[in-house]
Amino acid sequence: MSFPQHNDAWRETGEFLAGAVHAGDRVLAPDAFWRIVGRVERYVPANLVGEPAYDWVVLRLDDMPQVPRRFLEGVAERLTPVFANDVFVVWAARAPAARRGTLSRDRLADFFARLARLGPEPAAANEYAEDRALADAPTISRHADLSDRALRDAMNDLFRRTGYRYPTLRDQRFQVDMRVQVATFLRRCAGGTVLDLCSGALPFDELPESTWVLRSDLAEVGVRNGRAADGPRADLAYAVTDAQQAAIRDSSCDGVMFMDSIEHVRDAALVLGEVRRVLVPGGWLLVSFANVDSLHLVMAEKLGYGRFITNHQHIREFSLAEVAALLTGVGLTIRETAGVTLYPYWGVPRIDEVVRDITDDDAEVVEILSELGRRAGAQFAYTGVITAQRTD
Repeated sequence: MSFPQHNDAWRETGEFLAGAVHAGDRVLAPDAFWRIVGRVERYVPANLVGEPAYDWVVLRLDDMPQVPRRFLEGVAERLTPVFANDVFVVWAARAPAARRGTLSRDRLADFFARLARLGPEPAAANEYAEDRALADAPTISRHADLSDRALRDAMNDLFRRTGYRYPTLRDQRFQVDMRVQVATFLRRCAGGTVLDLCSGALPFDELPESTWVLRSDLAEVGVRNGRAADGPRADLAYAVTDAQQAAIRDSSCDGVMFMDSIEHVRDAALVLGEVRRVLVPGGWLLVSFANVDSLHLVMAEKLGYGRFITNHQHIREFSLAEVAALLTGVGLTIRETAGVTLYPYWGVPRIDEVVRDITDDDAEVVEILSELGRRAGAQFAYTGVITAQRTD
């Protein structure tokens, strides 16, 4: 979800944390606060046992029934309340001296009144552990803030726990549409050698005859899982490699696929330069991008909430014009573009929460959004796809 800036209580709490939390602090908080502090420990059961060893605990009062009472008592005993409003109480291991005056006795009293009514065990299911995309992941980290080593570790942890999940009809339809793009591209490269960069997210259908694909990823666990999922196949091989320094010979590939990945790398221009280097003259590239001009981001901006990055794993998102400029800059020529799904309300405050069930899981609406994405094209669809060629 986007951060609910339209809600005064959320916005005030976010502003307080932005001015108080330091790099490296451990922050237990509802998921959306990763957009404010960069990394949060999530309210999943594994993080709610023992003594609360956090620098900050951001407690939404309505979440209290799904948190063990003993843990909440430990928070009150060991940490200092430093901020409270009608929705949140913030506790700190060390009180920020410059932030006094943000706590009222009446608002803090609400916490203790609710605590007194709790039984020894949680009275409600843990909604954070039931998140269909994140499941029981213990943390959310903004990947743009991670070191190279930490980024690799984060991706390995993802593949070790669950890998990418596609729980909704919309997710599944999106994957079908992306696989159509891949199948069309592979027919173009039939009989040749294809490099699949950052391949952890997209499974393969049958390959054209005599086509050979090298699947590569930064995360060794992702590569290992991909090999296991594909099963023994003579037309696929696997390698752990950094897309920014691909260990592939010059002019050795008839095609390169760079799907669902440009937003995950630190230096997209460097990767695309590597793509051109490994392509034979006349070779092909298929690249997709999370579109900053997608209708959902335009709507959020027009409504006064501002555009936002779609996913905590995305280091940077791009427009069609920006990706086109990167391709031209490394000497690749655009041949075709396409759009994949239109998702007009994702993360748009006051709207997304109303329509999300049907945009995610109503079969008719999902099919309509798929068709509208094709019609909108790469300029305005949720995801843009470009086919380019090395023409020298």
